[in-house]
Amino acid sequence: MTVPSRARWQPQGPASRCVIQGHALGWLNCTPTSFAMGIDKSTLGAKRLTGCDVRESTGDVAGGTTLLQCEPFAEKAGVKVDVYVGSKVVPPYWLAVQMQAGRGCVLQGNTSALISTPFRSTGSGVNHAAWVNDVRGGKLGEPAEALVYDPAADGHQASWGKAAQGPAWWPWSRVIRFAHALHPWGDDDPRTLSSMGIDGVYVAVFPDTEPHVHLRYGASRTSPFPDRLRVNVPAVYTHSTPAYGTANRIEPRLHRDDLFVAFQRVTKPDAVWFGSHDGTRWIPKSKVRNIGGTQ
Repeated sequence: MTVPSRARWQPQGPASRCVIQGHALGWLNCTPTSFAMGIDKSTLGAKRLTGCDVRESTGDVAGGTTLLQCEPFAEKAGVKVDVYVGSKVVPPYWLAVQMQAGRGCVLQGNTSALISTPFRSTGSGVNHAAWVNDVRGGKLGEPAEALVYDPAADGHQASWGKAAQGPAWWPWSRVIRFAHALHPWGDDDPRTLSSMGIDGVYVAVFPDTEPHVHLRYGASRTSPFPDRLRVNVPAVYTHSTPAYGTANRIEPRLHRDDLFVAFQRVTKPDAVWFGSHDGTRWIPKSKVRNIGGTQ
């Protein structure tokens, strides 16, 4: 596996970094700045835009922005983004598998999870977003670390101390703690994803820029490569081998319209199977519909 392509880190602050209609928005610009870094990585540096470019496209000059507000800008830049918020949040395991398949993401969370760590970038806990470029180590669905581009981690000196300097490798457990600390109804609402027992994350997942495959079980590369599939049944297990059986089922199950990125396919006596980039997850063709590599 090659070293993943990496975005050029960019800061969101100071406030004067993004002034729109007289509003100094730099410190309120974490999500647009993270999207700009995601577009940079996803186009291999061909489109290097600023967080202010993304912010201006939303028409919003008050407070922070949402993932859904920033998504259209990425689409116009030619970058297909899958956004999961509200009732469509995805579990950490699913996100980890997508990251391990070569995708990056803009992850929303709350900096309260960073205050007592080397990754602190704000004085107090506030809702925030960061670009997560790639992961390393660990096991399927649970990497050891993630390379996080926190746009507030610019090394600035403040009354509470000095901000971290990004990018930085965070433990994956810290990444998820940050995500689960999100206040989905705003900083002033005390409820967090964790306090509500929601084991999901607010995230915008970007394309895989490192298509690669480790063929197993006599499989061949998909065409297109990789191939993007959606589940077309209420729920389905993926399997550790291309065969039906209770022993090789992988939890949690995928549900209708969930994404499965296939890098290889093989025909077995029981079914045609699609596999992940490293051949550790398989799903039968009958349980998915094809949406194409660029859809």
